[in-house]
Parts: sequence; structure tokens; C-alpha cells
Amino acid sequence: MVNLGEIIREARENKLISQKELCESLCSQSALSEIEANKYAPSKQLLIQICKRLSISSTDLCLQQNYKVSKCADFNRIIKRLYNSSDYRGLRNFLNRPTLLNSVQTSQQTQAYYFYLAICSIQLDLDLDNAKAFLKLSLASSGKRHKRSTLTRLGNAALALIYAKLDLKNSAQTYFDLAMHNLDKDNYDGNQNTLFFIGALIYSHFNDYNKALDIIEQGLKRASTYKSNFMLINLFYLMAHITETLQTHQEFKDETIYEYLVANILRQKLMPSI
Repeated sequence: MVNLGEIIREARENKLISQKELCESLCSQSALSEIEANKYAPSKQLLIQICKRLSISSTDLCLQQNYKVSKCADFNRIIKRLYNSSDYRGLRNFLNRPTLLNSVQTSQQTQAYYFYLAICSIQLDLDLDNAKAFLKLSLASSGKRHKRSTLTRLGNAALALIYAKLDLKNSAQTYFDLAMHNLDKDNYDGNQNTLFFIGALIYSHFNDYNKALDIIEQGLKRASTYKSNFMLINLFYLMAHITETLQTHQEFKDETIYEYLVANILRQKLMPSI
């Protein structure tokens, strides 16, 4: 079962933020305690404010396990630190250092190297041609292995996101379907949670909000099955934004849509909200 309160508490503790700091001007500390105890679900508006205060991103493609791009452990640690802190400019500068490039040896390291460069381009550049080229180099480096690695799936999903940003719906759908093909047959790892986040971003871009919410629910269910909380706060944050957008449309004026989705995802008939 997905425990939203536990997810919020874990995200807060990872940021080294106290309950008092998090709830200031948002809600009472006792209310936050009840939320973290999973006795109440935060309202859509409160969840969005909590996520903002926790610096949760609706665009960063986070990784639970980073990928090695070098034979040098120190280089890999620096890349992990820069990526996890969303310092994409610093990461790109580091990846372009000749000493780092000369240390990239294996096909798996090459695949990861171009993947990181592509993510930097997605986050920093208005022109997505470089990102697309880097992702194609990354995918080409993966070889023709029968079983797709999670990194290969992420490469296809990121390429799908680029095509979505370019308003090429058919290409976006094709590459995202490729990223998700037979995922349930793979051994689980936390980075797979990011695939569902990317998928929800893609379908949100095309205003297919029902599909985006369905992908979020699938991601939450899969993560819950494997007892992983990674990226789940991001998925709930995105879900809150989507339902807020839906309620601005004339055909979705029902204010209970968010509460219904939360109750359904948490598998509780009644989930009072604060």
C-alpha cells in the first residue's frame, strides 16, 4: 500500500527540514504530524505547497542509482553529486573535461556518458537537437542486447520526452512505448520509477490528462509492490498539478477529483483531507 504520509516524512527528513520549518504558514504542526502518520491526506493545494517547500521538482529526471561513466571512482562520485544536486551546468562542464572523456572506456560507460550529456541539454538548452543527438549516441552504445537495461529504457523515455517537447506526438508515443515494453518482466530497480514520471510529463504535454494520471497510478502501484518510495513524492506532486489543471476545464469542475484519486491510490474508501 502506498503511504503518502511516509513519503512526505521521508522527503522532509532527506532535506533535513523539521516539521516546524515545513509547516510554517502552511498548516499547524499537529496537522502535519497527522498527515505524516497517514491519518489525513493533504489537500491538493497543501500538497503542492509542501512539495515546493521541499524543493520537489516537476521537471528533474532523478535517479536513485547513478550510472558509472568512468574507470575512476572519484569522477563517478563527482558526477553523482552534480547530478543529484541538479547542477546541470556544472555537470556538463565536468563531462566535457578531456581528462574525464579519456577515462570513458566500456560501452556501458559510453552509454551513461551520453545519457548525462543529454539530460544536461534537456535542462539547459532551448534547442533540443543536441539532446536528441546525445540520446541517440547513448542508445547506439547500448548494443543489441536482447534484454533492455533500465538505462536503455530511460534513454528511450527521455527521447520520447524530447519529441513531446517538439510536438511530435507519434514519435513520442513510439519511443515511450519502447521504453515501457515488457517492463514487468525486468528485475526491479528504483530508476524504473522515473519512467512513469517521464510518461506522465509526456501525456500532460499533449493534454491527455487521463492517460497521464493512469501512468502515475501504474507507477505508484509498481513502486508499492517493491516497497520503494523513490520519486513517489514527485509523482504525487505531478498528480496534484494535473488535477488542478483539470479543474480549470469546464468539464472537470468537480472539486473532489483529487481526493478521489488519492483515496483510490491509497486504497482507502475514506481518506479525509486537510
